[in-house]
Amino acid sequence: IVNADGRRHAQLAKHGANPRWLPDGSGVIVGPRLVDPDTGASTEFPTDHGVSDVSPDGQWYATLGSGLAAGVATREVATYRADGSEYRVLTELDLGQLNSLEWAPDGRSLLVAARIGGGNRIYVIDAEDGAAVAMLPDGEEGYDAHWSADGGSIYYIGDRGGLRRVDVVDRSMHVIDRWFAGHLFAVSPDGKYLLSESPWEGQADLAAFDLSGVFVSRITDHEALPRRADWFIPRHLLPVSPVRTRAMTWGMLRDGVE
Repeated sequence: IVNADGRRHAQLAKHGANPRWLPDGSGVIVGPRLVDPDTGASTEFPTDHGVSDVSPDGQWYATLGSGLAAGVATREVATYRADGSEYRVLTELDLGQLNSLEWAPDGRSLLVAARIGGGNRIYVIDAEDGAAVAMLPDGEEGYDAHWSADGGSIYYIGDRGGLRRVDVVDRSMHVIDRWFAGHLFAVSPDGKYLLSESPWEGQADLAAFDLSGVFVSRITDHEALPRRADWFIPRHLLPVSPVRTRAMTWGMLRDGVE
């Protein structure tokens, strides 16, 4: 975990991918454990279903569940209450590799980016009835998809590269920066910044960009961050915390680095 100004790096876990903040910023879900971001103390998370994201009010969790299509097992978007009740499999999309799964800011729908039908697709899923709406036209693919702060649009990286945005209502597409490189990790809660990566002296550090893809600031400078093939760059980085002061990531350290 690292403060938004680049200070105070602290390790929350030795193993864990796709960490998620609780909506109030009081804890971080890392695999099956709930970790206190200030003390690092952890407890077993009270669910058997797994957690990919938490609704804005903290009452619902989203995950991947098991579906069935023509007698064949599939992976689908599922939701359930924080107490473990009302588990529901919402979709019939047959998801391949999951890239991102996020609750909308209003808690009424979910955004899923995954390998579907041989391509990298982006869908908005109704949290009540599971209705799925494809956000991209035929021939357009994308990944690293994240809601804008107001829920009116989705930022993503196009399969052919570049930072793009799609309007949720009319599904109109806008190329923001066709030369934008690297993974898009998150949109800040205030809607002003994008969290991504940027190369410095042979390593890739976290950086903030404005909504036009223009560099704003460098967040990290750490020798354990990407160096050629010594580092795995994750596509999933936790959004800036609800109180807008921290960001979180995970990765693999090369041998000999603590």
